[in-house]
Amino acid sequence: MHFTDLSMRARKSTGRTTYYWDDSTPGFGIRVGKRRKTWTIMRGATRERISLGLQSELSLSDARKVAKRLLLEKPAPNAAPAILFETARDEFLAANYKDAALRTASEAIREVLRLHKAQRECDLRFRTRCSQICSFVRVLD
Repeated sequence: MHFTDLSMRARKSTGRTTYYWDDSTPGFGIRVGKRRKTWTIMRGATRERISLGLQSELSLSDARKVAKRLLLEKPAPNAAPAILFETARDEFLAANYKDAALRTASEAIREVLRLHKAQRECDLRFRTRCSQICSFVRVLD
């Protein structure tokens, strides 16, 4: 679809989120939702989607300029380095309990380890019940 200011203003919602892609700038498009139209790009082998801004706030020419600049940039790798539980636990305790009394810090260590053990022992029947407990530990895992 060839994008023009007039065609983008006239584009109406279909009741669900729809993507339209520009013929002249590959990877550049617009996401039309129920209430908003958002300029977007898709780039890289992982097909990373990046929102550029709302159609009401960013003109087509400005959005196309930003899109061309971003499409030429190499995407940053998203893979975070693996971190051991012990390292994450120590960083968490250092950040949140650095000024705490010895008793408070030792209680925090005991609680983190208890929650970590509870997360490991959760089976499928109790997954929803344990999810609140486990969500804290997953960050540390």
